[in-house]
Amino acid sequence: MFASSSQARWLLAAASCAVIGALLKLGDLGSEAPAPPRAPAATPAPQRTGADGSVRGPDGRWTESAEPGDGAGRRVARDVPAPSDTEFPTILGPGFHRDRPSTVLAQREQRALARRKLREARRKTRLQAKREGTLVRTRPDADGNAVPYEVVKQGEQYLTNTPVEAAQLAKKLGGLSGSVSFWFQPLWQEGNQDDASLVEIADGQLRLVKNVNFLRLEFMDNEGVAYGIGAPIAEWKTGEWHQIAGSWDGSTFQLYFDGELVRETTISNPFFLPEKPRMLVGSDFPQNRPVAPGIVGGLEVHKRPLSRHEVMKRFVGPVG
Repeated sequence: MFASSSQARWLLAAASCAVIGALLKLGDLGSEAPAPPRAPAATPAPQRTGADGSVRGPDGRWTESAEPGDGAGRRVARDVPAPSDTEFPTILGPGFHRDRPSTVLAQREQRALARRKLREARRKTRLQAKREGTLVRTRPDADGNAVPYEVVKQGEQYLTNTPVEAAQLAKKLGGLSGSVSFWFQPLWQEGNQDDASLVEIADGQLRLVKNVNFLRLEFMDNEGVAYGIGAPIAEWKTGEWHQIAGSWDGSTFQLYFDGELVRETTISNPFFLPEKPRMLVGSDFPQNRPVAPGIVGGLEVHKRPLSRHEVMKRFVGPVG
């Protein structure tokens, strides 16, 4: 009896220990957090693929897939040059590339340089003609004398001692801006002190006149105030042609001789010509008043001012 009772107690204690151990083990398993799943290793994708199967990896190296033949059926890679520009054109289109100058831009620069050189050559030729006192564009008249091309082209010439109304030319004038240009040939002798009216517009509101030894551009604003600018012409010789131009733009007036600006002024009062004003070429002087003899030819008027380039072009004409 005693042995049986002791064995039963021992078995009961062993069973209790087994149950407690099992419970403790289950508690330890429940307290452990599961490890997060590991993401698969990312395979770097090539940046670009060529037509021949070559690729450029993230390190910037181009590689080419070779044919199997390493004994294991695997493909091996080797470094190759970058594909040509024709294979991968840039977004700038044909003719442009980041690593070489653009042929299109180079051609534009060459053309611009050629135009600048041509303009400079023409300018030098005109200045040389001005210094030498020669006219680039001339034609002989009936007597064989050299006459400016514009004078021969237009044909009509006016004497300073005979006033002639130029109604057709006057139709182009009127408003705030305008210009008049012509060739003039003095026929007076050295030292002549007489006056002459060359061109008169709007009953004297604007005119170009010889005054003793000066040639003047005279004008009157709309409030009746008279102004004038002029330059000496005492050195002009009998029979030689000179180009004269007067230009105005609202309040600024300019006078040109032989393509060069000789005088300029600005007034504060408004100035404008009536539409289709009366225009006289020649002097409408009293009969007893002497007139300096001369010839006006190649007369042009515009309802806009002239630029310095246009005035110089009228003097020597296009060159080259």
